[in-house]
Amino acid sequence: MSIVPSEARAETSRESEPAEPGELAEEIAREGQSQGSLLIVLDYEAILGGSALDVPLLVRGALVALATASDACVVIVSAGEASHLETRIKVPGVVYVGASPNLERIVAQRRSEAREHPIVVLLGAGESFAKVGKVRYAVHVGRPRGEPAASHWVFDRASAVELLARLAFAWSAPTPTP
Repeated sequence: MSIVPSEARAETSRESEPAEPGELAEEIAREGQSQGSLLIVLDYEAILGGSALDVPLLVRGALVALATASDACVVIVSAGEASHLETRIKVPGVVYVGASPNLERIVAQRRSEAREHPIVVLLGAGESFAKVGKVRYAVHVGRPRGEPAASHWVFDRASAVELLARLAFAWSAPTPTP
């Protein structure tokens, strides 16, 4: 457990060290649970490298856990067509967005449908996410190179997958009562 305030930790993560996936997942889950909902926008190419034929079981399990939670929404974005993405991933409840400019509209719609104002998490944040609007966590895969949205970064795709899996676990675990 870190004694550094989350705001300072975010600044440190952005500029020098990669975020530790477990700690970041716990922080996101705590804040999301306090707000009442979570909206995750995942960049398919950044996380799985667009050429992956099969989605790893760990990723599929995390997506199922998050997509079936009543207080969470998962949007997966790809540079390709949404129908190809949906065919490849096949997780019910996930919103698939292709190369069209609909991302901002879909995120705005999901925000308005949420019971509370969701904590928005961009995983794989880069230039394509710059127009999404108010975002609490933007996690870049690899050291950021000046992308405006990055508030945290993880070392590589494996770390991004770990973050997604740990976030799914932390989100589905019951909140301890004092």
